Amino acid sequence: MNDQLDNGQFRPEYFEHVHCNLCGAPDSESTIVYPALTTAVPKNEEGLRSMYSSSSHAVIFEQVVRCNRCGLIYISPRPKTELVVGGYSEAEDEQYISQTAGRELTFTNGVKIIQRYCQSGKLLDIGAASGIFVNVAVKAGFDACGIEPAAWMCEQARKNYGVTMYNGILQQVQFLENSFDVITMWDVLEHVTDPMGVLKEIKRILKPGGILLINYPRIDDPVAKLFGRKWWFLLSIHLYYFTPLTLRGYAQRLGFEQVLHKMHIQRLSYGYLVERLKVYSKLLATLAKLLYIIPGWKNFQVPYFASQYLLILKKTGTAKE
Repeated sequence: MNDQLDNGQFRPEYFEHVHCNLCGAPDSESTIVYPALTTAVPKNEEGLRSMYSSSSHAVIFEQVVRCNRCGLIYISPRPKTELVVGGYSEAEDEQYISQTAGRELTFTNGVKIIQRYCQSGKLLDIGAASGIFVNVAVKAGFDACGIEPAAWMCEQARKNYGVTMYNGILQQVQFLENSFDVITMWDVLEHVTDPMGVLKEIKRILKPGGILLINYPRIDDPVAKLFGRKWWFLLSIHLYYFTPLTLRGYAQRLGFEQVLHKMHIQRLSYGYLVERLKVYSKLLATLAKLLYIIPGWKNFQVPYFASQYLLILKKTGTAKE
C-alpha cells in the first residue's frame, strides 16, 4: 500500500497511520478502496479542525482502505485524534439546528422502535448534538440524558429543552457500571476515533440485557456501490465505514446479540437536501430548486432512504476476546 505521508501533502504532524480497529492488523495489511485526493488536503491545522461538525459535508480527500484480514473499511492515514476531538469540541453548527423539525419526526419514530424492546428506563444518547433526541426520549417517558463533545451544542440543548447534557467524550465521563437500560448512537459510530474502545465502554455501563441502538451509513449497500466515490456518505468526518459483517464482528467480540437490523428512513427539509446536493451536482440542485415554486415545498419534510441502517444490539455478556 502506498504511504501517502511520503508525498509531502499529508504532513506527519497532522496525520497518522492507524491499525484496523476491529482485528488490530496494521494498515500495511490493507487494500486501497479509494486513493487520496492530495490536491484537496487542508493546508493547515485550522483547516483540518474546521471540518468536524455534526452537519459537515466536506467530501473525503483521505485514503480509504479495507483490512485484508477482517474487511473493516476505514481512513488511513487520517488526522490525528486530538485534531478530530478538538474540532468537534469547538464546533458551532447552526445548520444542524435548522433541521430540528425533520429530526424530531425521525427521532419520534426511533423511540417507538426502541420501545419494542424497552418501554422506559435510563437512556444515554452518545453524540447528542443539540439534544433533539434526548428531548424526544424524555417526552416518551425515558430518564434520558446526552453526551456531546461540542460545548456550543450542549448549551443549545440545555437552553432549548432543559435536558441533562454532559460535555465531552464518553470515556471522560466515567459513568457507573450497569447504569443504563438503553444507549443510542445516531450517526455517531463512524465519527469516533476508536469504535472498539467506545463499544467496550458502552458494554461496561449498559445493564445486562440492555439495548444499544446504532444508526450508520452502510458502505456495501447497493446505493453506495452504485455511486462509488460519489456516495454522499464518503466524508472526511467519517473515519470508519461499516457493513453488517464488520458490525457483527464487533458484536461477537464484545458480547452483544443482534435483535434488529433494518433500513433507516429519516426526514429532512427539501431545501436542506437541495443544498447538500450542490456538492455533487450543481445542475441537479438547480433543477431541484424549480419545485420551490410550490408553496411550502422548500420546507417540506421529505422522508427518504439514503443507504442508512438501524442496528439494535442486546448486551448478553458472552464476549469473544
